Amino acid sequence: MSRSILAVCAVLLISASVRAGDPKPLWQIDTPGDKATAPGWLGYSPDGKAIVAVVVRNGQMDPPEYTYTLRVWDANTRKERFTADLGRGKTPTFGDDLVAFPTDDSILTGGASLIVRSLLDGTERTTTYTGESVQHGVWFTRDVQETFHLNRDPDRDAKPLQLNFRSASNINEEFSGKRFRGDNRMVRQTEILAPRSDMRPQSIAMNPGRTRLVAAFRDDSTTSNKPRHALMHYRINTIDSFNLEVVAEATIPHGGSVSALAFAQDGKTLATGGEDGTICLWDVKDTESTTWNPRATVTGSEYRVVSVAFSPDWRVLAAITWDTKKPNLYLIDADSGSLLRSVKLDRTLTTVAWSPDGRTLVTGGHSGKFCGWDVESLLKSE
Repeated sequence: MSRSILAVCAVLLISASVRAGDPKPLWQIDTPGDKATAPGWLGYSPDGKAIVAVVVRNGQMDPPEYTYTLRVWDANTRKERFTADLGRGKTPTFGDDLVAFPTDDSILTGGASLIVRSLLDGTERTTTYTGESVQHGVWFTRDVQETFHLNRDPDRDAKPLQLNFRSASNINEEFSGKRFRGDNRMVRQTEILAPRSDMRPQSIAMNPGRTRLVAAFRDDSTTSNKPRHALMHYRINTIDSFNLEVVAEATIPHGGSVSALAFAQDGKTLATGGEDGTICLWDVKDTESTTWNPRATVTGSEYRVVSVAFSPDWRVLAAITWDTKKPNLYLIDADSGSLLRSVKLDRTLTTVAWSPDGRTLVTGGHSGKFCGWDVESLLKSE
């Protein structure tokens, strides 16, 4: 009997030591969650005072219809400041930039209207009707007050993406023989064409300086002589001409199609994640060759990479995979491409973001939990 008791005690001690070594979050925000609900975007405001998420919910309808909800919390107290309904869409959007920050205390969201709200209480400051569905990314360039928004048509297989531009300047200028006077902003538009006719867009990213754009496309054809997916690198020409010039193309950049995109803050490095679980780092620059190859590839897991995010100092890349049993957070040296640490966190993660000081990672997923993690502790975890 004594030996049995000792054996049980030993097992309990071992189990306790394993649990003690598991990463523990610094804090946690509990919200309702299930398999039909997940954050499609997560981040901090530029000043670090607010945590922002765009939650996507599958309405379980036929055909599918997704609802988008903006949720904002105080970063210090984790108390919710406000929520806002962003509308509905026909296809789920994950990974695109679903919000932008015109100022430290305001937030811009897309949808049927482009709305700038106060980050303190959600009060609407400006509203610009676009007439489009909710699924498009938004970007804001502060120094020249430029707004970009992406029209993601529900019929994505047949129509190209449309990128729209609005500027607080250039009032009453002509574009294609027409004048646009809506809310004193010049409106321009260009199409993001697929490299081949039967490819459809997956995701898009724009660098902070609005000089480069990268788009991922997928080909559902099983024809062996056609690439099943591609990554296109475009140069954004001057606003006067406002068109996209192809710089390079990467055919089959991952073993599976591209599922996540993110630029480093300097705009010179791009990270991509694939359906096959691989993570690639790319140099974003003009080259003499139109062929584009990654400078580093990291094999994470066999599951889809759903989110990638660079630290504010550009040195570390965080990547989230859909693995439910093995490590699902990967921390990667952005210079060398070497894997620094892989960690198992909540089993259903969909998004990851850095605090502006680079000390905290925030994750969110189907469970409805948003967790803050100490980066130094994660790097030291076994």
